[in-house]
Amino acid sequence: MPTDPGDFLNLEEMVVREMLDTYKMGADSSLVFFDSAIGDLRRFLASGLSSRLPAVNLKPVSEFAGTFYLLMEQEGREPNRAISVANDAQLEVWIAGSLRQAVVRTKGKHAPGDAPDFTLQLKAPAYAAPGLRLMLLRDGMVVGVGVIARIVR
Repeated sequence: MPTDPGDFLNLEEMVVREMLDTYKMGADSSLVFFDSAIGDLRRFLASGLSSRLPAVNLKPVSEFAGTFYLLMEQEGREPNRAISVANDAQLEVWIAGSLRQAVVRTKGKHAPGDAPDFTLQLKAPAYAAPGLRLMLLRDGMVVGVGVIARIVR
């Protein structure tokens, strides 16, 4: 087990990238953050990441399907970060530099640590495209991450 904090973070990043690779979520090209406050992460995403997305591929959408990973309790500092998700659950979606309210469309109930496929209906359109990564939030806390598989409408 590493004793140097830098070595520990390198090991932790390897574990995260292996998990992303397992779910085919772009392990080599994804950014990995450690103990970032959600406000700092939002500012980073708003300031640079969205501008690097190919604008020609982004179109206003109001519903999309994808694969999402629901964080487990031990994957964050905040208590009550881990949530279960069922049909009609209300979440926020951080996508391409904007935050939108969304409703989950799914069958069954998905527990923390699951990586289900489900559909998100946005209450207001957002710019998106297949392959785009996003964060799922509840009460200002990141509770999951995902990737868009297809645009429904």
